Parts: sequence; C-alpha cells; structure tokens
Amino acid sequence: MSFWWTLQGLLIAGAALDFALPWAGAQGAVLRSRGLLGLALALPLVSLTEETPVTWAPTAEVWSTRGESADAPSVSVAPISAQEMKVPTSVSALPWLATLPGGIWGVGSLVSVLWRIRRAERWRRVGRVQVMVSGDSQVPWSFAVFGSAYVVLDVETFADPALRAIAISHELQHHRAGDTAWAWCLWAVGALSAINPAWWFWRARIVESEEVACDAAVIRGGVAPREYSLALVSVGARSPQLRALMSGFSSPVWKSQLGRRVDMILNSKSSSARWTLVAAFAGIAGVAWAGDGLVVDHRVDEAQVRAAVDGAGSASFPLVVNDAVVAQLNRFVATPKGRRFALRSLSDREAHREFIEGEIRKAGLPIELAAVPFVESGYRNLTGAELYPDIPPAKRGAGLWMFIPSTARMYGLRVNAKEDLRLDIPRETDAAIRLLSSNYAQYGDWGLALAAYNQGPQAVDEAIRTQGTRDIWKLMESGALNSYYAQVMAAAILLEDPSLIE
Repeated sequence: MSFWWTLQGLLIAGAALDFALPWAGAQGAVLRSRGLLGLALALPLVSLTEETPVTWAPTAEVWSTRGESADAPSVSVAPISAQEMKVPTSVSALPWLATLPGGIWGVGSLVSVLWRIRRAERWRRVGRVQVMVSGDSQVPWSFAVFGSAYVVLDVETFADPALRAIAISHELQHHRAGDTAWAWCLWAVGALSAINPAWWFWRARIVESEEVACDAAVIRGGVAPREYSLALVSVGARSPQLRALMSGFSSPVWKSQLGRRVDMILNSKSSSARWTLVAAFAGIAGVAWAGDGLVVDHRVDEAQVRAAVDGAGSASFPLVVNDAVVAQLNRFVATPKGRRFALRSLSDREAHREFIEGEIRKAGLPIELAAVPFVESGYRNLTGAELYPDIPPAKRGAGLWMFIPSTARMYGLRVNAKEDLRLDIPRETDAAIRLLSSNYAQYGDWGLALAAYNQGPQAVDEAIRTQGTRDIWKLMESGALNSYYAQVMAAAILLEDPSLIE
C-alpha cells in the first residue's frame, strides 16, 4: 500500500507547511488548508500506477551468418510469444493494521451522528436545511449526508429565541461555506490516518479556521458583535470541552485553539464593540471558572446519595442509586441552571403537593411518581405557548404533567382554541395517573412505564425488540431510550431529601 505511506508523508508535510505559513486571515487559512489537503489526497493516487500489470513482449529476432561464409550453417531463433508479466510489489501488513483503528473510529463516529439525527425532533426547514432539536447534544452542530443538510440544536439553545437565531445563523453559514461537505474529506482522511499525530493537529487547525471564518461571516451578516459574543458565552458556559480549554491545565490549548477566534472578534471596527467583546470573552472564562467552582462546591457523590436515601422508596419503586442517577441528580444540584430550576420547583411544589400525593396514594401507585411533574414542568401549570412558544402546537406539552394534545384527548382532556383541560389540575392529574397505571399494567416495570410516558409505547417496544432486553438501565446505556427514567429517579431522590441541594 504505497498509497497509504505516501498519504502519511504528505499529511506530515502539508501540516508542517500550513503551520509554518502566516495566518493570512480566516478565509485565506481555510482555502490554503483545503488546497494542501486536496494535494495530499490527490498525489498519492500516482503511486497506485506502480502496481499496474505490465505486458512484456520482446521482439522476435532471426539472425544468420550467411554472407560471411557460404559453408557456415544458417541458425535461426523462433519468435518468442508475447506474455504478460506483473511487476512484483511488496505487500506489508502494517498499513492495513494502521488503518484499522481509523476505520473503527470512522464507522463509529458516522453511526453515532446518524443515530443522533434519527433521534432528534424536526422543527422547521430553512431552505434545503432541516433544523432539528436533540436532547442528546450539549451544543449546536451541523451535518450533511446523502444530499440532506441538517442543523441540530441542543434543548437549551432551542429554548432561548435570541440564542437560537444566532446559533442557526452560525450553523447555516457552515453549510454555505461548504464546511459540512469538506467534513467528509476530513472524516475519510481521519479513517485512513488515525495513528498519524500530524493529521489530528492539522485537522484541529482546519476546523478552527472554519469556525473563525464562520464567526466573521455571521457578524458581517448583521448580527451585533455584542449579541454574538454573549451567545458564545452562553454556549461556552455549558460546554465541557470549552471549560476544559479554559482551565489552567490547558492554557496552551486555549491559546492555540481559541486565541484566533477571540482575536477575530476583538478586531472589530467599533472601539466600543471591542471593549464589549473583551468583557464578553472575559465572561466566558469567568462563567466557565464559576461553573467549575459550583460543580466542585455542590456536586454529590454516590456514597452521599446512598446515605440520603437509605431504606427509602417503595417495594415497586425502589430508589436506585447508580452512575446515571447521580449524573442526573448533579444536573439539579451542581449546575447554575439546574439549581435555579430545582429550587424554584421545590418551592412551587408546595402549592400542589397535598393534592397530587393524595391522588397518587388513592390510586395505589408509588408516591415517588410525584417526581414526574417535577421533571416535566417544575410544578408550573402553564400553557405550552408560555413554556415553548416555538414548538409546533401538536408537539407542545402543557400543564403540570405536560400532556401533548393527542395524548390528552386519548384520556378525555379537551384541547381546542376555547378550552384546554390540560390546565385543569384535578383532571390532568387523573389522566396522568390513568396513563401511568396503563403503562405499568402493560410493562410490569416502572422504568419502562415511565419511558413510555415520555417517549411513547412504540419507542419502548422498538427498543426492547432491537436490544433484546427489558432492562431499563441497559436500554438507556445503549441509547435505545433516553435518560428520562434516571431524571425521574434523581428528582424522586431530591424530593425525598431536599437537603442534597443545600
């Protein structure tokens, strides 16, 4: 595989050249990197000709000594027939073994992205791009495959209209600039060159250049620099990767990967905007450090949780403590947004606690199900338009128990322009108890029953069929079901011992 050896050598040379040349602006860096990468991919194809079979047909010769001596015998050689001879090539197992990790990484990453897109909810179409909302993502991202283009938003970005608009503009720019098309080239080279450190350094630089160029284009398109910087602050504050880059342990990485983005925005023509952005990017670091500090101050570990709920829970709904539940509990108690939600929800719960817990007991269900409205609505009995104004009405939940219209009607709750019984607390609570009871009767397991409450019985049945197990924790770990049951379990533990958030 001389192609592979040639490719690795050219990747090293291309990366060294790209790093050695001056920055030349974001767009110039993108074009230069793409040109060098294209050469690195094209030139090795020449080496493939070395293994092409060659036909060897020597010329037949006839010679004679006649003319030198009349008595000399005449000697002739019969024509030699043409024959094919393949030029021998050396075959080494090393290139094949070297591409194996990259192949596994490439297939795994592609399957992961396609699966996340499949699980995401469609929101709307912008031109040829489908905008999706995913609960599996922490930050917005974009992707193009099989002629289809996607922008995928995380739930927190989607819930903020101003942030959502900026994020969509940013990701659409990636599509316009061809970044999502070139991502396939980066993916293919990565699949062939996973063991080549030069490739990963170069790939990081290429992606960085694309981000810087995208930032500049979005700001030129009319997004105010201050608003754009605040959007970066918001995303950076919840991104583990960005917080890691800003930590003291990775200051060189911060300088190399984020420095140019900061520099690009700070080189705004407006002096006031420049100082605003200085403060904003200082805010990124501050929010990141503050976020890390909150995690350190308030994070609970498994031992603490076990001690808090020792012996609690009912026979049919034991309070399980494992990594998934502790992770969800720390989202409530150890992050700024989660703490705000949990503290407000604990306060709002008091107005409805006696009634809801009384109805649950009257139905003979586990009292821990009182955690469901905590997770669903934070005990706020609001319309879907108030909570999620941009979600299509057919998909928009409402009330304490967050019934969507179709499910509400199945359980006798009228939903129309004049009346919405999802906001009638006694009726919606009765409907929720009947739905939960029906799910438990169907599955005989509260984990599966709650997953069906959130994702629907069809999703649960499909997960069981494809994974070959009814173990709710294995179904969540595999990604066949989301983490809803772990969220409810974490909320039930917090309701059992609210001191965990103190």
